[in-house]
Amino acid sequence: MICEQFGVILPEDEAGFLALHIVNAELNEEMPVVKSMTKVMQEILTIVRYHFKLEFNENSLTFYRFITHLKFFAQRLVKSNHYSSTADEDLYNVIILKYPEAFKCSQKIKKFIESTYTYQLTDEEMIYLTIHIERVIKNNGR
Repeated sequence: MICEQFGVILPEDEAGFLALHIVNAELNEEMPVVKSMTKVMQEILTIVRYHFKLEFNENSLTFYRFITHLKFFAQRLVKSNHYSSTADEDLYNVIILKYPEAFKCSQKIKKFIESTYTYQLTDEEMIYLTIHIERVIKNNGR
């Protein structure tokens, strides 16, 4: 946006630094928490990118929604706040059947998160993650 508005191309590290401050302002979190959240989000995006062998359309609404979901997920993970709602078992099973590839990707993410951060994803988190992955993959060009 800075480039479009002002014709200034920022180096990647400077753009990342500004992005961290924007996220910090949105979430009202300390910088170490924001850095940890950003790391988790990047790791998850990398898993999805490699699982589906694609580059994201970062200008799409579905990508923005996915990032928003990841931001709040990462915040819960970093602060060790588990999502306390209970998932509907029937819905969970429907999601598995309806979106098998997105669910496989979610399982990779779950295994990575559990082994790296010792954070257990709930079935409800898996439902939301799978739905967001399905949407971002399905609508990647839009």
